[in-house]
Amino acid sequence: MLKTPGLDQYMQYLQLKGILTSVFLTCVLEELPGVPLHYNVHEMCRTVRCTPPRAEQLRSAFINAGYRVSGSHANPLALKTDAPPKVVWDIIRSWVKLHPVKTPEPGSYPAAILSKPIETEGDFRKAAGAVPESVKQGVKRFVQNPAYWGPKARHGKPLKPEQQKQQQIQAEQRRARQEQQQQQQEDKAGSSAAAAEVDGDAQQAPQAAGAAANGMDIDQQQEEETEGQEAAAAAADAGEESSPPLKKARQDELTIAAAAATQ
Repeated sequence: MLKTPGLDQYMQYLQLKGILTSVFLTCVLEELPGVPLHYNVHEMCRTVRCTPPRAEQLRSAFINAGYRVSGSHANPLALKTDAPPKVVWDIIRSWVKLHPVKTPEPGSYPAAILSKPIETEGDFRKAAGAVPESVKQGVKRFVQNPAYWGPKARHGKPLKPEQQKQQQIQAEQRRARQEQQQQQQEDKAGSSAAAAEVDGDAQQAPQAAGAAANGMDIDQQQEEETEGQEAAAAAADAGEESSPPLKKARQDELTIAAAAATQ
């Protein structure tokens, strides 16, 4: 076991320590010999549209079926086993049987896989040896890069307090600039809206004046029509009053003419 005081603060040291420990001490003993390839059960479960089981449950299913199983140093999701592919798919089908999924479309690839009968029923109860020794010992085989991972001077080193403070100041300055730009955009938008409103009022003023003038013309026309109607009615009344004398004169003329004719 590598022991170097003062280096545990570096993530790369922990990663290298985990890799060296797992490859040369743990993985060499845990990985199955004579099985060069591995399965990615997560991809297989994605094919049939189901949620993959936990690693412990999956290992237990293979062990309970009488096969050997192990992980791989190449991929944290990899699974090595001496079980034939048919048994691997039977275990996947058994998992889907316990956790039903949406019925796939007829004729699709998932439908063809799930339609086959299960010959080796999967038993997902915890089995001895399902948890590898490297997991029990807490060996970090796949260490994630830290948040401050990057090139140049920050490569693999934590930031100093001065650098953290400087980053905070820069972040505050960026935030202040963004707020200032946003405020300027809002002010510009408000000015544009006010100018548009003034232009709209200026365009509406002539229209209102024209409407008022049209209203005055209509009122004047109505008044003239009313005056004309009143004048016509007055004339009609005057004609009716003068008609009796005219009728009497006409009758006198007719009487004289008739008397002359008889003589």
